[in-house]
Amino acid sequence: MLGQPLRGLGPTSLSDMGIPELGDPILDLLVPVPPKGKDRPRTTKSGHVYTAAKTASTEQSIRSEWAVQGEIQLPTGVPLWVHILAAFDRPKAHYAVDGSLKQRYADMQWVTKAPDGDNILKLATDSLNKYAWDDDRAFSCSIVVKSWSDRSYPYILIRAGVLNV
Repeated sequence: MLGQPLRGLGPTSLSDMGIPELGDPILDLLVPVPPKGKDRPRTTKSGHVYTAAKTASTEQSIRSEWAVQGEIQLPTGVPLWVHILAAFDRPKAHYAVDGSLKQRYADMQWVTKAPDGDNILKLATDSLNKYAWDDDRAFSCSIVVKSWSDRSYPYILIRAGVLNV
């Protein structure tokens, strides 16, 4: 059995794997900030724990944009889903002198550089705890996508809703 394909063993579709159908998004929030991962908490010599300034600033930007867009809140006591699109600025090396995208980068859509997707998810969901949702532990389905921006600026897109159960 070792080294042999596992055909016929296990689920063959997303629904067989228990991946739920998502409901329509309730929250659709585009935040024009460069994607950032949540930094680890910092501790002073006296033992005081605090959030790093760059993380706190990004969390505040997300909350501010949420407020501008109507302070939408998701229901409590139900399983939720969240999708995060972290759209990064392309590096200058991807562009020719005339400003056009170099051919060898034209089909490159996905970003594999830091920050890690789990840290982007943590920053985005923590920033809206007690605001858009009661607690991020209600998210039963989470997806993070890191790609090059399709706009002239970097951004984080946060979509969330209730799972169809």
